[in-house]
Amino acid sequence: MAIGQIVERQSPLYLIFSCNAAKVIAGIDEFLLDSDGAVSRALPSVSRSDHSLVWNGLQFALCQAEIPEHVVDAQPILCSSILTASGDVLSLNFADHVTGGNHLPEIAQAFLKFAALLVKHLGPDRVFWTPGNLLVDPAYFAETVGDYAEGGAFPVLATTQLIWSPEKDKLRTKGLAWFSGQEVLCEVDKGSEQDWLRRIVRLVHDIATNGPLTADQTVSDLDGKQLVVLTLTDESRVVHARIGSEMEIVRAGS
Repeated sequence: MAIGQIVERQSPLYLIFSCNAAKVIAGIDEFLLDSDGAVSRALPSVSRSDHSLVWNGLQFALCQAEIPEHVVDAQPILCSSILTASGDVLSLNFADHVTGGNHLPEIAQAFLKFAALLVKHLGPDRVFWTPGNLLVDPAYFAETVGDYAEGGAFPVLATTQLIWSPEKDKLRTKGLAWFSGQEVLCEVDKGSEQDWLRRIVRLVHDIATNGPLTADQTVSDLDGKQLVVLTLTDESRVVHARIGSEMEIVRAGS
């Protein structure tokens, strides 16, 4: 099995182009030249379509790939859905020796930042982020990741799908686990949907930037008048969140 095929199964990010492979490969060569040495090839390329690149001490695999079939079910973010790729597709992943490093906030941020550099230079038509099953507008992806790299908010909408239960009594994440090994599940009680979306975005930001929750916690809510109880469940793979006043929380715990 070719190196590109091995990486493809595990890749969190796909760049989908409307142009052919030759133009994309030329763009990669230009990307390396324009980086002034900041990005280099770790090894001679196995083929014209598979590249091992080094940036800031981290090694990445950028490979020609087939787009995963479940892209047809992806949630579009500021773009239209696609049925099939009309041009070349590249997958981006860490090299094997960095596997698992995405659970460290600094390493995950570096991956996103490098991905944004590629997106800006290569100009794909779509960015497919597989952990959240999101099909993202490239300009939006690059902008939000760039803001995050400069100390801004974590790019929640470009990386993490927020899913309501049919009854609208629960709100959960899909894709946060790539960054932390954990997803968030909110028990929705009362208040507007927008308020609950703000709550879960805040929790995603905190976990993605600070690392996974290691113990149950109680933190202040958005307005400071209520508390958010965070409880680890499913062997710490799920952070269960519920909201209540201090009196309600104490009563529930007694």
